[in-house]
Amino acid sequence: MGMEVNNMKVRIESPIGIGAPVERDYDEKTKAQQVLEEMASIQGVSKGVGVLVKGEKDLDTGKSLKQNGVKDGDELLFLPKGRKGGATIADLAPRTADRIRREIVRINHEGLPIQFEDALTLKALIPGHGRWPGDHPVSMRLPPDYPTRPPLGRFTERLVPDHPNVGRDGIICHSILGAHWSPVYNLNTVWHCLRELLAKPNYHHPLNFHAQPPLLGW
Repeated sequence: MGMEVNNMKVRIESPIGIGAPVERDYDEKTKAQQVLEEMASIQGVSKGVGVLVKGEKDLDTGKSLKQNGVKDGDELLFLPKGRKGGATIADLAPRTADRIRREIVRINHEGLPIQFEDALTLKALIPGHGRWPGDHPVSMRLPPDYPTRPPLGRFTERLVPDHPNVGRDGIICHSILGAHWSPVYNLNTVWHCLRELLAKPNYHHPLNFHAQPPLLGW
């Protein structure tokens, strides 16, 4: 005789990521951790940034939905950790919120290593090239009126050897993050420009004067 499966329908609202409400049928024995990871994937955010909330109480990820008191027809919230300080989609102007939702869909479609920490903060990995092999972590912060103004970005680990267009503090000198920004650009555009920056550094307009051009024949 097979094990009895007791399913429950659960609706989960989310103000972060693409902000899409989700309705799922779960076995009551499903761990809250599994649901949490599914929501992070659906909303396009890092696994460790969110919590599931029922009423005013965070779900214990080590327990099942039933053990957390979740019942058929209940509504949960998927909220960012430190939610009192982190920006959510609900906090943003409708134009900015809609733009960010669409960008998350585009990022996921292209499979880029970009993940949102909250509605305005994200992390990315930029693949290196030549003198800067490997993947290089970047943090970016979107202004509240994005895409009117460009993101602020910096490498979170020092590039060795020094890169002419990246300060030792990680600050990035690229026209797309400054005077040449346009709302027609998006986070995918920025990611590809930073990848190109590592492949083709501009020694003619350096930010970091510690950087030395490679020897002829490098």
